[in-house]
Amino acid sequence: MPRQPKPQAQPSVIDPDNIPETFAIGPLNIQVTGPVAILTFTHARNDIHDLMTGKQPPAMKAIVRARIVMPTETLRALRDMINQMISASAPSSVTMH
Repeated sequence: MPRQPKPQAQPSVIDPDNIPETFAIGPLNIQVTGPVAILTFTHARNDIHDLMTGKQPPAMKAIVRARIVMPTETLRALRDMINQMISASAPSSVTMH
């Protein structure tokens, strides 16, 4: 009887570089090029030059805060995880009478 391969266990997660959380509430972009997806996250804020010179109103700039590169398979897994989280938190559409 042929041997069945052992299923691989999930690796433990460590954070040796203590990566900080990044707040990104601006426009975002997803670019897919072949087998790679690039997610770019931004945060909108006032232009620092306008603030320092007193220009009113100051111009807004979308500052790139993070750029994540991943295989498209990982992007699909992220999509599935987000869809599960959204559907789990969505209120029921059943109406009680």
